[in-house]
Amino acid sequence: MQNKTAILLIGSPKPFKSSSENIGKLLLGYLAKEGFATDIEHIGMAIREGAVDKVIHKVNNSDITIISTPLFVDSIPAPLISFLELYQNDKQKTNKKLIGIVNSGFPESFQNDTAIEVLRLFSIHNDFYWAGGFTIGCGGAFGSMDLHKSKMVKHIAESFQEAAICLSKGDTILKEVLEKASKPIMSTFIYVFFGQLGWYLQSIKYHNQFNLKARPYAK
Repeated sequence: MQNKTAILLIGSPKPFKSSSENIGKLLLGYLAKEGFATDIEHIGMAIREGAVDKVIHKVNNSDITIISTPLFVDSIPAPLISFLELYQNDKQKTNKKLIGIVNSGFPESFQNDTAIEVLRLFSIHNDFYWAGGFTIGCGGAFGSMDLHKSKMVKHIAESFQEAAICLSKGDTILKEVLEKASKPIMSTFIYVFFGQLGWYLQSIKYHNQFNLKARPYAK
């Protein structure tokens, strides 16, 4: 019996070690444990290297496609938009599922709702079966975090594990499973405080701590 297949498309412009990659790999790992053969493609890299057709072929031959992307100006990054515009469904498999994962630097996960809707509409217009969308806040904290060990993201790991079980049975992801992943990993105050601290420490590194409020082009 042929294994089911799942491909992760990383929408972050960062070539490696992005929050989108780290989060997407967590779900992909749980699907692998459920018996799925898995694959990963970086969309930005595929566009730069002229490998879009190869990625489209892989998507069209996968049972599940996961798009993991950061939020860019209430939408998705330009390279990912370009890929979605170039995508051509071969229409040979009508039961392909699409899953969206959108993370953002905002502490509130609802900030990602518009981007998730973009992916959902793409699935409808390209004969995918929309299996569900995850909205995750505090995305800046995920890049270097070990998501398998961190207690802060235990609820997300549990949600992804439950989602993988649903998908292995051929079901869509339950609403309560999606909602579990959208819960904040820390309070807004703590997230903003450490974000500002990190920004200030970077300014010291580049000797610009006294120029953070500079407006050289203001009239």
